[in-house]
Amino acid sequence: MLETFYRAYVEEKRDGEKLEKRVEALEKDIDNIKKKGESKGKLTTVIICENHQGYIRCDNDETIHIIQANYGRTEGGNICPHASIRDTNCYSTNAKGVVGTKCNGRRECNLESNNGIFGDPCIGTYKYMSVQFTCIPDSTNV
Repeated sequence: MLETFYRAYVEEKRDGEKLEKRVEALEKDIDNIKKKGESKGKLTTVIICENHQGYIRCDNDETIHIIQANYGRTEGGNICPHASIRDTNCYSTNAKGVVGTKCNGRRECNLESNNGIFGDPCIGTYKYMSVQFTCIPDSTNV
Protein backbone atom coordinates (compact mmCIF):
# COMPACT_ATOMS: atom_id res chain seq x y z
CA MET A 1 0.00 0.00 0.00
CA LEU A 2 2.86 2.37 0.79
CA GLU A 3 4.31 1.60 -2.63
CA THR A 4 1.01 2.66 -4.27
CA PHE A 5 1.05 5.99 -2.43
CA TYR A 6 4.68 6.53 -3.40
CA ARG A 7 3.94 5.84 -7.09
CA ALA A 8 1.02 8.31 -6.98
CA TYR A 9 3.28 10.91 -5.34
CA VAL A 10 5.99 10.42 -7.97
CA GLU A 11 3.47 10.71 -10.83
CA GLU A 12 1.93 13.84 -9.31
CA LYS A 13 5.39 15.37 -8.82
CA ARG A 14 6.32 14.58 -12.46
CA ASP A 15 3.07 16.18 -13.67
CA GLY A 16 3.80 19.26 -11.55
CA GLU A 17 7.32 19.50 -12.96
CA LYS A 18 5.97 19.19 -16.52
CA LEU A 19 3.49 21.98 -15.84
CA GLU A 20 6.23 24.17 -14.34
CA LYS A 21 8.38 23.59 -17.45
CA ARG A 22 5.45 24.54 -19.71
CA VAL A 23 4.86 27.74 -17.73
CA GLU A 24 8.59 28.58 -17.85
CA ALA A 25 8.65 28.01 -21.63
CA LEU A 26 5.61 30.24 -22.11
CA GLU A 27 7.15 33.01 -20.00
CA LYS A 28 10.41 32.71 -21.97
CA ASP A 29 8.53 32.98 -25.29
CA ILE A 30 6.72 36.11 -24.10
CA ASP A 31 9.98 37.67 -22.83
CA ASN A 32 11.71 36.95 -26.15
CA ILE A 33 8.94 38.66 -28.08
CA LYS A 34 9.08 41.69 -25.80
CA LYS A 35 12.88 41.90 -26.09
CA LYS A 36 12.77 41.77 -29.87
CA GLY A 37 10.06 44.43 -29.93
CA GLU A 38 8.09 42.21 -32.28
CA SER A 39 4.72 42.31 -30.61
CA LYS A 40 2.56 44.98 -32.19
CA GLY A 41 -0.61 43.47 -30.87
CA LYS A 42 -1.87 41.89 -27.75
CA LEU A 43 -1.74 38.27 -26.73
CA THR A 44 -4.90 36.63 -28.05
CA THR A 45 -6.37 33.37 -26.78
CA VAL A 46 -8.71 31.29 -28.91
CA ILE A 47 -10.68 28.30 -27.59
CA ILE A 48 -11.93 25.63 -30.01
CA CYS A 49 -14.10 22.84 -28.58
CA GLU A 50 -13.39 19.21 -29.49
CA ASN A 51 -14.53 18.23 -33.00
CA HIS A 52 -14.94 21.87 -34.05
CA GLN A 53 -12.93 24.20 -36.26
CA GLY A 54 -11.58 27.68 -35.62
CA TYR A 55 -9.77 30.44 -37.41
CA ILE A 56 -7.04 32.85 -36.36
CA ARG A 57 -5.71 35.81 -38.32
CA CYS A 58 -3.58 38.92 -38.16
CA ASP A 59 -3.71 42.24 -40.00
CA ASN A 60 -2.28 42.53 -43.52
CA ASP A 61 1.19 43.63 -42.40
CA GLU A 62 1.51 41.03 -39.63
CA THR A 63 1.95 37.28 -39.26
CA ILE A 64 0.92 34.78 -36.59
CA HIS A 65 3.35 33.80 -33.84
CA ILE A 66 2.09 30.91 -31.67
CA ILE A 67 3.00 31.41 -28.02
CA GLN A 68 1.27 28.39 -26.52
CA ALA A 69 -1.19 25.70 -27.58
CA ASN A 70 -2.83 22.84 -25.73
CA TYR A 71 -5.35 20.21 -26.70
CA GLY A 72 -6.90 18.71 -23.59
CA ARG A 73 -8.70 20.25 -20.64
CA THR A 74 -7.44 22.45 -17.82
CA GLU A 75 -10.77 23.97 -16.76
CA GLY A 76 -14.09 22.57 -15.61
CA GLY A 77 -17.41 23.05 -17.38
CA ASN A 78 -17.03 26.82 -17.79
CA ILE A 79 -15.13 26.23 -21.07
CA CYS A 80 -16.74 24.00 -23.71
CA PRO A 81 -19.40 22.60 -21.35
CA HIS A 82 -20.08 18.87 -21.68
CA ALA A 83 -21.35 15.95 -19.59
CA SER A 84 -18.01 14.08 -19.97
CA ILE A 85 -15.51 16.06 -17.94
CA ARG A 86 -13.44 13.66 -15.86
CA ASP A 87 -9.95 15.17 -16.04
CA THR A 88 -8.98 18.84 -15.78
CA ASN A 89 -5.22 18.19 -15.74
CA CYS A 90 -5.04 17.12 -19.36
CA TYR A 91 -2.31 18.26 -21.75
CA SER A 92 -1.35 17.22 -25.26
CA THR A 93 2.39 16.86 -25.72
CA ASN A 94 2.38 17.92 -29.36
CA ALA A 95 -0.18 20.74 -29.66
CA LYS A 96 2.23 23.70 -29.72
CA GLY A 97 4.41 22.03 -32.36
CA VAL A 98 1.47 21.02 -34.55
CA VAL A 99 -0.22 24.44 -34.36
CA GLY A 100 3.08 26.31 -34.72
CA THR A 101 4.06 24.34 -37.82
CA LYS A 102 0.67 25.00 -39.37
CA CYS A 103 0.27 28.69 -38.44
CA ASN A 104 3.56 30.46 -37.60
CA GLY A 105 4.51 33.03 -40.23
CA ARG A 106 1.10 33.00 -41.91
CA ARG A 107 -1.44 35.82 -41.90
CA GLU A 108 -4.39 33.48 -41.30
CA CYS A 109 -4.80 29.88 -40.25
CA ASN A 110 -7.66 27.37 -39.99
CA LEU A 111 -7.50 25.02 -37.01
CA GLU A 112 -9.24 21.77 -36.15
CA SER A 113 -9.62 20.47 -32.61
CA ASN A 114 -9.83 16.69 -32.51
CA ASN A 115 -8.18 13.47 -31.35
CA GLY A 116 -7.17 12.56 -34.91
CA ILE A 117 -4.72 15.46 -35.00
CA PHE A 118 -3.48 15.58 -31.39
CA GLY A 119 -4.15 12.09 -30.03
CA ASP A 120 -6.32 11.56 -26.97
CA PRO A 121 -4.49 12.87 -23.89
CA CYS A 122 -7.41 12.14 -21.53
CA ILE A 123 -9.72 9.36 -22.66
CA GLY A 124 -13.34 9.89 -21.63
CA THR A 125 -13.00 13.66 -21.20
CA TYR A 126 -14.43 16.20 -23.62
CA LYS A 127 -11.49 18.35 -24.66
CA TYR A 128 -10.79 21.71 -26.25
CA MET A 129 -7.86 23.41 -27.90
CA SER A 130 -6.52 26.59 -26.38
CA VAL A 131 -4.21 28.65 -28.61
CA GLN A 132 -2.38 31.77 -27.50
CA PHE A 133 -0.83 33.85 -30.25
CA THR A 134 0.34 37.30 -31.08
CA CYS A 135 0.76 39.11 -34.37
CA ILE A 136 4.23 40.24 -35.35
CA PRO A 137 5.36 42.48 -38.22
CA ASP A 138 5.64 40.54 -41.47
CA SER A 139 9.40 40.34 -42.20
CA THR A 140 8.72 40.29 -45.96
CA ASN A 141 7.21 43.80 -45.67
CA VAL A 142 10.05 45.38 -43.67
